[in-house]
Parts: sequence; structure tokens; C-alpha cells
Amino acid sequence: MSTKEKTGSAGRTAGILFILLALAAVAVLGVYIYRQLQPPKAPETAIGYVASETASAPVYDADSGAELGVLVRGSQVAYVAADVETPREDGRVRVVNGEGYVLLDASHLADDLIRTVQVETVYALRGMSLLDETGAVPGCAVEKGMALAVTGFDGLDENGEVLRWQVSCQRGEGYIAYKLPKEKMGLKTMWPIACGMLHNSTLKRLLQFGIAIKRGGASLQDRMDKEKKPYIFVGLVCVREKYQGQGYMRKVMDIAFAEGDRLGVPVILETDAKSKCDKYVHLGMKLAGVRDIGEFGKLYDLIKKPDAEKQQSVSTEASTSK
Repeated sequence: MSTKEKTGSAGRTAGILFILLALAAVAVLGVYIYRQLQPPKAPETAIGYVASETASAPVYDADSGAELGVLVRGSQVAYVAADVETPREDGRVRVVNGEGYVLLDASHLADDLIRTVQVETVYALRGMSLLDETGAVPGCAVEKGMALAVTGFDGLDENGEVLRWQVSCQRGEGYIAYKLPKEKMGLKTMWPIACGMLHNSTLKRLLQFGIAIKRGGASLQDRMDKEKKPYIFVGLVCVREKYQGQGYMRKVMDIAFAEGDRLGVPVILETDAKSKCDKYVHLGMKLAGVRDIGEFGKLYDLIKKPDAEKQQSVSTEASTSK
């Protein structure tokens, strides 16, 4: 074979090799482009339920983190399982929303409907006898403001509110007594209080105390009565000793505050101890006045005005339910 023929044969081989390499490169590029054009594989999801202390839980934008709205407690949702198995830095879970996701705090996700109500204690809004599962009265009577340990619940409505609580009335951590606007204090209510005061003091001492209060000037309650302004007056707040320092004072006061928000009226009270006054201020009340009652010390008048946002929310829920 001549040198010229050898050169031509080598050139043809190189050309074929180049074409094969080019075709391989095109194939690889085609596969790459195809994969890029395919939608990403959706992460594996699982079924859960929205859980909360209240009737709803907030959800957030998956990109900006801004709050978007709420999901009703008890709602069934599909969430990204990996976000629970390997928690995200923000502590939230992706929840399927149409073709995208919203974020829900992991603490507001439950794997069972029975765990969606994250409430340990409720308080009686009025005196009543509790019923058993058959609707009979088992002999357990509770007083207004009595703390009841939650053992379960019987259904949620479309707004996420509990239809009926299952409770135990054996603990009685704390109590609160308050008077609603235009509500009268009858002899049945006043008699135990009067007996308790006489048990801890003498009639003469109580009369001296009453005179000192009169000389100390008008109370916040007196001023509001004179101006004919409605209010809720808290006359008694009590937390049993074994439960003190565990947040029950806030819980019992929240009963009165919630009523104030519902009715759109302030909650007022008075106390004769600066330490108690400071506790009430810590719970959201404001000091409205101090009265000097001589040898008996001072009386502190406190007030908690209704929360405008909560009042509006209650009004909206009421109008929606009509």
C-alpha cells in the first residue's frame, strides 16, 4: 500500500471517530436537556392534621415566609414527610397547597385527629353539673371559674371549635369570681364571702377597714359606676398552693379577659398588695390609681381594656354563625 493510500485510510478512520464522538456528545446533551425539561419529582407526602391551642393555626408563604392566613384546627393536610424526618431550620413543614406548598409550624401538625386539640386545662364559665357519656349527671358539680383538666374532646365544628370537652374535675387548680355588667350580687353569693371575712377578722376591724377605704377616695369601680360605663369586676382570684408558680393565675385571668373582649368592656379589679399589683400588670393589666387607706396600707386599682383585634374577631365569628 502506498503512502498516499495509508494517509487516506487514516483520515477516513479519524473522520468516522469524530462523527461517532459528535453523535455521542449530541446524545448526552439530548439526555441532559430532556432531564432539565422534565418537572422535578415531587417529594413523598404523608397525611396529617392541623393542631392548635386555638381554633386555627397560621400558615406562611413557602418563599418569603410571610403569613398568608390560617388553617382550621382538625383539617386534614398532605405534608412533605422529609420535613418531619429531617426538621428544617425554620421548624416548619411544607403542606401541599394546590400545585405548590405553604408552610406550617411543625408543632401545629398531628398524626392523629385526637391530638389536634392542644389544650390541657379549661375553665367553667358558669356553675354546672358535668355529664357522663350517656348524658347522665354523675354527681360532679363545678363552680364558675373552676379549672378542669382536659382528657379529650367530642368533635370539632367547621370553624375548629370544640363541640364538647371531656374533662376531669378532680384537680381544681384555680378559681376566679367576677361580676358581669348589670349582674347583681345576691345574698347567696355574698354570704360565703362575708362568713370568710368574719372568720379571719373581727366585726370592729372590718368596720375600721370599711371607713379607711371610704376615706381613701373613690375607687375605679365607683368612678365607672358614676359615669355609667359597663365593666367586668373581678372579686376573687385564687390558685391552690400546690399549683402556684405554674401559670394558672394567667389562665384564670384569661377567662375574665376573654369575656371582656367578647362583650367589648374593660376588666377591673383592686388589690391591697403591691406584689399582687405587679403580677396583674405582668398579665396585661394597667395601674389605674392608688388609694391610701392609712394603717391598712394602699389599694391598687387595675384595668384591662378589651383587645380591639380579638373583639373584632369575636364579632366576625358571631355574624358568620348567624
